[in-house]
Amino acid sequence: MLQEKQKEGFNQMLVYIEACHSGSMIDFLDNTWRIYATAAANSKENSYAVYCLLEVYHTCLGDGYSVAWMEDSDVDDVTLETIGTQFDRVKARVLTQKTISHVVEYGLMDIKGSMLSVFQGPEGKSLPRKKETSARATTEYETMSQDEVEVWYLKGMVRRAKLGSVEREEAQKQLDDVIAHRKHVDQSVVAIVRAIVDGQSNDTNATTCSQVLKGNTKAYTWDWKCFKGMIASYQAQCGTLRLYGKKYNQVFAKLCDIGISPKQLGVAARQICLPHLVNPQWMAEDKAGFYENPYV
Repeated sequence: MLQEKQKEGFNQMLVYIEACHSGSMIDFLDNTWRIYATAAANSKENSYAVYCLLEVYHTCLGDGYSVAWMEDSDVDDVTLETIGTQFDRVKARVLTQKTISHVVEYGLMDIKGSMLSVFQGPEGKSLPRKKETSARATTEYETMSQDEVEVWYLKGMVRRAKLGSVEREEAQKQLDDVIAHRKHVDQSVVAIVRAIVDGQSNDTNATTCSQVLKGNTKAYTWDWKCFKGMIASYQAQCGTLRLYGKKYNQVFAKLCDIGISPKQLGVAARQICLPHLVNPQWMAEDKAGFYENPYV
């Protein structure tokens, strides 16, 4: 998409990305692109939710990185603040939020010298905010990994529901299902990768299971047909990945890059995700947002 847009002739582009492992979406950018992009976390880390007040809101109100750059833009004069200055401020603020994510930057670094107003518009477009809003540390509120938010929310539902009530029973069932599904995804992906990669060959140059799972090879692929097929093959045998399982997208991409096909993954998945080990609900769930198998 970016390649096509650049061919169409945009001058320069500023991109902010808030997502777990979001650095993996932009780490191919270098100074040959007319794009400067920053992301909430590197390719191996989750991003973090902030303004989490369970007893007041029963949810988290923002994402640490997005809150940091948007509040900075709101309270400072964007005609006087450079993109580079904002990046330094946002990176420092995110690191003070009791998180372990690191804001990253890629692309054309010359853009960092431009004023924010070049990309965000002149000052005055946003509603005025008090200066102390940005200075108020988000550490006054609970901060947590995006992966933890769903479990944290469901635990709160269980705790707030009356003991013995239908509401509490239903909340507990949802919580148990989420925890069981996450365990299933974690264990099945690891087992599939081990079965495929460790069984490749005795070649000392072969990629190891550990390298695929821990991110010691590049995190993206240009073979989209293979990538989509990997996800579809997994879900056909092991059930939907859900949002939690998307953290393994990098693993599927790496398998493509080392020459593994979706068919090979499907064979391994069929042996590991035996029908009696997979909750029928996970197989029947709507897989909207995921990919159909282009190989079928």
